[in-house]
Amino acid sequence: MPPPPSVTVNLSEIPPGLSLSSAPQPARYRVLVDTSAGLDRVLAIAGSAFTTQLNGREAIQAGVFRDRWRADQLVSDLQAEGLTAWIAEL
Repeated sequence: MPPPPSVTVNLSEIPPGLSLSSAPQPARYRVLVDTSAGLDRVLAIAGSAFTTQLNGREAIQAGVFRDRWRADQLVSDLQAEGLTAWIAEL
């Protein structure tokens, strides 16, 4: 597989106050699963899943991501296994 294309940024085009930083971005998307699925079933797909509380309701957190597409992919994987999964934005 060829390497991804490189991106060239003209630094004079960056608005004042904005910077290019390699600092990690905070997680923004939490993938949750209904607890009726059972933690063991979720762990088989998302190995670091655990139970948590969301708005006073118990749920299983299957993952947390900075990128929406990664969260969407995990939701798709969970739903393909018949689990009820959704994304909560942080």
